[in-house]
Amino acid sequence: MRLLAIQQTFEECPPEVLRVAGFPGSVIHITKGKEYEAFAVAIWNGVPFVQIICDLGIETWLPKWLFSFVSHDIPSDWIINCFEGDVTLVLGPSFIAESKEAYEAMVNLDSVATTKFWKHFKERDPKESSE
Repeated sequence: MRLLAIQQTFEECPPEVLRVAGFPGSVIHITKGKEYEAFAVAIWNGVPFVQIICDLGIETWLPKWLFSFVSHDIPSDWIINCFEGDVTLVLGPSFIAESKEAYEAMVNLDSVATTKFWKHFKERDPKESSE
């Protein structure tokens, strides 16, 4: 799944996104007009978030509102899971989407989760990414 950054700030952000994503002056390390690969998708507090590698080279979750889709293709190793509470849906590799705990470990940049992320990043099928 490929995304194009169409916003670089939370200026003019819808209130429902701003409520969970930051504030208008928040610094977001993406470049408007640049493509990013999505590594997972989650619905958190009713707002879709995508996991990308930002311009600082760090895995991060940002509201989908900042992006438009370039490609809707979903990698073959992704699964989907639904939960009760703040996080209602996670779509991504099993080490992220297999449980709410796995998702939370990735969001909290747990060392085991981030090690799995970078291993997966290096081993992914180049046909499923244009990077």
